Amino acid sequence: MSTSSAPIRLLVPGGTFPAAAPTGAVFAAWQVTSSNQANLGIWDLQGNSQGTIATLGTVPDRAPVWIGSDRIAYINQGRLVTVDVRGGQVNGRAIRMQHGSLAGSTLGSLLAVESVDGSTVMDLVSGSLSPLPAGATGFAWSPKGDLALVVPQPSGSYLYVAVGGKNAQRIATSPTGQTWSDLNWAPDGASLMLASKPVGASSSASRLMLINAGGSGLRDFGSQQEYSSPQWSSHGDLVLFTRQDEAGGRAFWTASTAPSESDAASKQALAEVERFMQARLNGDSVGAQESLDASGLSAYQGGGSALLSPAGTRFERYYPVTVQLTGSNPNRFLVGVRIFVSRAGVQRSFFEEQLTLVLKEQRYLVDAVTSTPAVTLGRGPTVLSYDVVPTSPGYQVRVHFDADLRPETVTTDTIEVKGADGKAVRSQIAFDPETHTATLTLSLRSGSTYQLVVTTGVTDINGVTLAEEYHAQVVGR
Repeated sequence: MSTSSAPIRLLVPGGTFPAAAPTGAVFAAWQVTSSNQANLGIWDLQGNSQGTIATLGTVPDRAPVWIGSDRIAYINQGRLVTVDVRGGQVNGRAIRMQHGSLAGSTLGSLLAVESVDGSTVMDLVSGSLSPLPAGATGFAWSPKGDLALVVPQPSGSYLYVAVGGKNAQRIATSPTGQTWSDLNWAPDGASLMLASKPVGASSSASRLMLINAGGSGLRDFGSQQEYSSPQWSSHGDLVLFTRQDEAGGRAFWTASTAPSESDAASKQALAEVERFMQARLNGDSVGAQESLDASGLSAYQGGGSALLSPAGTRFERYYPVTVQLTGSNPNRFLVGVRIFVSRAGVQRSFFEEQLTLVLKEQRYLVDAVTSTPAVTLGRGPTVLSYDVVPTSPGYQVRVHFDADLRPETVTTDTIEVKGADGKAVRSQIAFDPETHTATLTLSLRSGSTYQLVVTTGVTDINGVTLAEEYHAQVVGR
């Protein structure tokens, strides 16, 4: 959206229903011809055509959908069609579509489909279908590849999240008499924005809500006014939405997320981590070292961790597992990242780094690093992420797993926080099987560093244990 007084250019004459690729460098759109046909094409942001990949005999009523950066899905005469960016058909499955929800994962090959025969997630590589809860609609994929969806109920809505597009779990239920829609993930994947309105009401009664990815912390966003079709900006500082204007039409609005000082600082620190990690994923040693101060460079050179992947392997992807402010002022953060390592194009293992970032001359730099041993993928449950949340009184340490666990194995003996003396801090534990979350309630000293330990005593419902004991830092503040 252009700022006030900025020039607006016509990119695609006759173009309609644009859809930006995840890279942001190109977009797909329908271009209606004089003969009332519609060509599906790709253009760059200057309006230069990158090619036509399909032609329909009718004018579509919905935008195409990107799956990753190299596949596009669209509807033709009530049938789902998926093609690559050259127009070659990707999957020949005959799936009937009408006006159901359709959304592609930005990370790869998964497509969520609300078809005539039910809602599923289709893997375009294997062709397999993974069923979703009956009535699932309103699909939204997170930057981490998790799928959010709603299931309408007579007096409200159920909100589900399917981690990695599999095994959807209900994480929240709307207040009685309220219905949820227009799901949109925050750029960091930590929370969801949604529109809430009374059952049967028009969009003018819609207001925005925020909810944490685990289903907790439902709260209002902004004032009690109409907010419809929310879209978070890529940096997380603005939300684009629509609202009825004075003439009865629709107008675009933007709202600032108004972060606190620590929120803004954490975003700045995470932006530096993103810059650092992208350089490492691309094998750019010089670029990666630009994100290190002298102590950080010494830590990597001294064997604290490998700055680049070993020969014959590749750092394939990463995601943050925790972000913790480690002081009273937002000038020092502990950021945990999980790094996936591939060999011969296949992801084989992952390890974690604990990065200490320090603000120096208005820029966060990596000042220290520790790393964990590599864990082979596909061997039992794993810890997805963890949060350290101040409560009144004390703290909660919430540990999120990727699988159904045997509840009897989730205890203060198998999940604990240890002090510098190696002794476990006294705690209470609760386990939510629907969200795979173990919550420790305990007291921590401000400024002290602790170790979160998840032992191999934790097992999934099939009796398979964690492949390796999990260790991570926890900081009281």
